[in-house]
Amino acid sequence: MSFKLGAPEMAFLLVNALSFWFTFVALLMGQRELSLDTMILGLHIVGIGSLLGAINFEVTTQNVCSTAVTLDQISRNFNTSFYALRRGVGNPLLYQHLFWFFFFFSIVKYLMPSENTDH
Repeated sequence: MSFKLGAPEMAFLLVNALSFWFTFVALLMGQRELSLDTMILGLHIVGIGSLLGAINFEVTTQNVCSTAVTLDQISRNFNTSFYALRRGVGNPLLYQHLFWFFFFFSIVKYLMPSENTDH
């Protein structure tokens, strides 16, 4: 991502490393006795890693393109909605429905290994 933007490296180097290791460790966690608790903890750790990675990407993009591109221009050109609700356009309920329609099954995919099927 940073090389496509022309930056030598991501904005936060340590956060970049931590976001990878949080995801990697969460995928390796697993215990037979505490399967559900371990899965919930793993989901939290994966969420933290994803959030750290997203913040790092956003900060890197803003640092590299800060003089040329504002968030309003990113919203217009890349079909995001950072300031759509402040301007009075957009429907937050539509975004919530689209999220549940398209991403519910990917969330369930993470939860499926926590079900114990050993009988």
